Amino acid sequence: MSYWNVPERPLEPPEEKPVAHCDFCDGEIYEGEAVYRIDGELIHEDCLEDFARNYFSDRKEVMESESRARMCW
Repeated sequence: MSYWNVPERPLEPPEEKPVAHCDFCDGEIYEGEAVYRIDGELIHEDCLEDFARNYFSDRKEVMESESRARMCW
């Protein structure tokens, strides 16, 4: 094979393909990226705070001081 018959190599490396998608933001997840698996869902590390706020929203409550609660006779 002569020098002129060698196929030309691309100048840029091949584009990395996602291996999964975040179940919260639907963004791409790439190999080696840190994620959380919660109840079978994959969540980006950056999405964790918003995911948790949404996930636990039905458990949110407003606390009253204990002294006020004890005064109710």
